[in-house]
Amino acid sequence: MRPTWRYAAATAILATAAAASSFGGALADDDASVDVVGGNSVNIGHSFKNTFHFDRHSLTVRSGDLATWRNDVDPNGEGEPHTITIAANKDALPSNIDEVFNCGGPGTACEPAQGHVDSDFNPIPGKEVLNAGPEGLDEVGDSLLLGPNRGDQISAKVSAAKGTTLYYLCAVHPWMQGKIRVR
Repeated sequence: MRPTWRYAAATAILATAAAASSFGGALADDDASVDVVGGNSVNIGHSFKNTFHFDRHSLTVRSGDLATWRNDVDPNGEGEPHTITIAANKDALPSNIDEVFNCGGPGTACEPAQGHVDSDFNPIPGKEVLNAGPEGLDEVGDSLLLGPNRGDQISAKVSAAKGTTLYYLCAVHPWMQGKIRVR
């Protein structure tokens, strides 16, 4: 059974598809941070809109640098968690509403993030950082859990080799996508 947040969130995929599929503007070397912005709005009887997104879709860092993601959603938001989950490549990221609905199932880019939560989707203490291999962001399955409150943040060393591009998404809101270029 799909979590209800995915049904509501999927209605927003059409509004955010263009932003999720374009990876623009690299960050300056001295600003290795990305903010989660957006929120929810409801027009009862008509629509639900979710505009969560990463404020920058492309981050450029040196191998070994720290990258930080901050929850900067509207203070009236519902306080939802987010993940930064490394995918195999750009083609592994959901690109349509069906893939968004099914993200989290076996073999999808969202699956590794299941290790952050229990069967009721509650965060597991001590599981904020999942490393598929060595410490740091460097391979498929590495995932960070960003807290639900405004001002929460999480940092990790980008340990991928120079010349690597890491694609990532939020497994809670799979249209939220980005990439990290390692130089």
